[in-house]
Amino acid sequence: RALSNFVRSKPEALLEKMKTNPHGAQDSQISLSDNSSSPTYLQSLLSTLVSRMKERDAGVKVEILQTLSHVLQRTSAIMKAEGFLDTSSSSHALKILFNSAGNLVANAHREYAKAKTETKRAIVSVLRDFCVALSSSIELQNSDISDGSASASVRERHVAAAIPDILEGIRSSEDSLLRADALGALRVVLELHSPRVILQYGSGNLKSTVEAVAEAVHSAPKVRAEALRASSSLVGCLQVALEEASNGSCINESKVAGISDMATVVASSVYIE
Repeated sequence: RALSNFVRSKPEALLEKMKTNPHGAQDSQISLSDNSSSPTYLQSLLSTLVSRMKERDAGVKVEILQTLSHVLQRTSAIMKAEGFLDTSSSSHALKILFNSAGNLVANAHREYAKAKTETKRAIVSVLRDFCVALSSSIELQNSDISDGSASASVRERHVAAAIPDILEGIRSSEDSLLRADALGALRVVLELHSPRVILQYGSGNLKSTVEAVAEAVHSAPKVRAEALRASSSLVGCLQVALEEASNGSCINESKVAGISDMATVVASSVYIE
């Protein structure tokens, strides 16, 4: 909670270097890829919170996940703030985010499988805020990061890796709020990222995505509303898939099935009372 309050009250401090203690030792032992002698608060916070996703106590785990969401939200807001950061600071923030991405998604996937409903909702929120933060980097002019970690393909793979757990949330029979949250997260992915995250990465992502949304269309009103919004956002993916087919590009059976399933969603939604 103290970390969450710190992030909320002083978001501008996230990219500042961590201070040393009175004996000269660093507050964190995390090393920076640019060989800086002291990590930023952002790097230390992300590393610590991501590693602590394995916390056994459910209440503490939810607090950790909520704090991680706050860090990602503030990071996104900072990277979008025109004129707030110089080029080197922006590049540094983006590099930290990408360096944390793999562990964040992997740990979230591991914990989701064994989590209770409240914790699953917190994980879905983290994945949503993670995808929003990655989309923020698109607006920055940082394509010259030396290690290439900010390339579109790497970003898209990280986002695509988050989709399976989001789909699990949509298909869940545990709680309608979890399903609505997951549908909202899917809509964020579809609206802020390239259709390639659905079409090119992961086996059968388009078909799995459309099937999950199609089933949710016939659910309780709140879930149904989010499912219909997500259906609208899926149109971009379907347009790209259809263009591939019309241009003679390779289009696999999963994409064909996804297009067919989406037609069913559109047709069935007309008859929903």
